[in-house]
Parts: sequence; structure tokens; C-alpha cells
Amino acid sequence: MGATDSVGAGFGELTARSHPFATTWAQHEVRPHRTATKHLHNTVVGDIELTGDALDLPGEGLTIIAYTAAPGSAAEEQIALLASWRRTLTSAAARH
Repeated sequence: MGATDSVGAGFGELTARSHPFATTWAQHEVRPHRTATKHLHNTVVGDIELTGDALDLPGEGLTIIAYTAAPGSAAEEQIALLASWRRTLTSAAARH
């Protein structure tokens, strides 16, 4: 699953769990967004550079920030490694 698929799944989950979000999202009243670079440090994979896109929801006073890794970047590999590592930990915990 790529970054775009993950973002889409996230919006799908928000839509399913929150009627106010689903209503606002269906109106397609999304304002122009802002983009910024975010640097994070993870003790397992080190420094990660992500792009954050801020989307303001009009009338709600809410902002959604979606962080993504550039396709083919080191950050994409780091996120994939962390996701794989998390699945391994979850599977191991379920067996005990």
C-alpha cells in the first residue's frame, strides 16, 4: 500500500466514523491548502522527512494535516519498515 492509498484509507475511516466530517467532506468545501516539510526523528529508523499538507475545513475551525513521504524516497522506505515492524510486533503479541 502506497502513501496515497494510506491517505485515502484514512479519509475513508474518518468519513465512516464521524458524521460531521462526512457531511463537511461531501460538500467539497475545502480551501486552498498549505504545504510544509516536517522532520521527525524515530529511534528505529532515524530522521524522516515528510511533506505535510494542511487542509482547512471552512466554518468548522478545523485543519486536517496529512503527512506523506515522497514516492521512492528514503522516508517512504523508513515508513514501510516501521509499518512492517509494527505488524510483526502485533502478530507476535497476538500469539501470546
